[in-house]
Amino acid sequence: MKNAPVFDILFILVSGVVFTLIDYFGYSDLLSKYAVIVALIAYFSGKYIGQAELRKKLNNDRFHVARNPPHES
Repeated sequence: MKNAPVFDILFILVSGVVFTLIDYFGYSDLLSKYAVIVALIAYFSGKYIGQAELRKKLNNDRFHVARNPPHES
C-alpha cells in the first residue's frame, strides 16, 4: 500500500517526540516501569494498520474483478 511508509514515518516521529519529552522532563523511570505498555501500544497500532491495509487491498481487488469480469471464449 502506498500509505504504509507514511504511517511508519509518522509513528517514528511521534514516538521520538514522546520519548524525547519524557526524557527532557525527567520521567525516564516511567519508561522502565511501563515498557510493556509502550510495546503493546506499538504492537496493536501496527496490527490495526496492517489489517486496515489488507481490507483496503481486498476491497480494491474485489472491485476490479467485479468491473472486469473474465471473457468467455
